[in-house]
Amino acid sequence: ALRTHRKVQTAERLLMGDRWPARWATLVFVTTNGTPIDPSNLRRMVGQVAVDAGIEGKVNPYDLRHTATSLMAAAGQSAERLADLLGHRDTRMVFKHYRHAITSSVTTAAEYWAASDDTTDAAVWGASQGA
Repeated sequence: ALRTHRKVQTAERLLMGDRWPARWATLVFVTTNGTPIDPSNLRRMVGQVAVDAGIEGKVNPYDLRHTATSLMAAAGQSAERLADLLGHRDTRMVFKHYRHAITSSVTTAAEYWAASDDTTDAAVWGASQGA
């Protein structure tokens, strides 16, 4: 899904040429004119995607970051690598907030997902944004 999103975003960026703001070029999710998405709009969009997917309960962008990090930890990524991807200076936040016990079925999914190139793209996880 992220590869497809990246292709669409690249096409939009090419169509806009110099009108696409260069300072936001590393952002993954932006408006159609290349500017950052307002946080309240992003929360609403993520929530609607969760409802459409049949996920119960409230889901927000932080939950996606949290889940992705937990899945990568379950797939064997080191705390140092996770801290780097998340933009943290050290591993304390990773150990305190992100590493959880995950069921074996989710761990299997994490192993499959960890083989994807997308898990090594620091821009996806906001490291370049100082998250």
